[in-house]
Amino acid sequence: MRGNIRVRLDRIEARMPAPEDGPSGASEKLRAVLDELASLKSSGASYYRGGVLVEGEDVPGRILGPGYTLGELVRLAAERAADGGAFGRDEVPAAVESFRRLSGGSTDGWDEPVGGRGET
Repeated sequence: MRGNIRVRLDRIEARMPAPEDGPSGASEKLRAVLDELASLKSSGASYYRGGVLVEGEDVPGRILGPGYTLGELVRLAAERAADGGAFGRDEVPAAVESFRRLSGGSTDGWDEPVGGRGET
């Protein structure tokens, strides 16, 4: 996922129908997947604590292995959201498809490596 995450979230949320009485179940599921996706992507970030560099954990790279694709990353995020109780495990494929559709429906980059390139 290239670019500013806030801009991407705004675009996705703009495509969603406005809820009549609060957030719909579908939007809550999508938000859970987006939250997990953000958490997974940020896990690889390095930071300083007390002046000491702390290397990121790269959870997706550890779970999926080197060279994982955007599609695999989104599926992992959906599985983790389901494990967290946002929806049932049987709804993971539908959540992944909803994410793909709401992010433009394009398959551009869906099967291209996005992380862990060549790392072991």
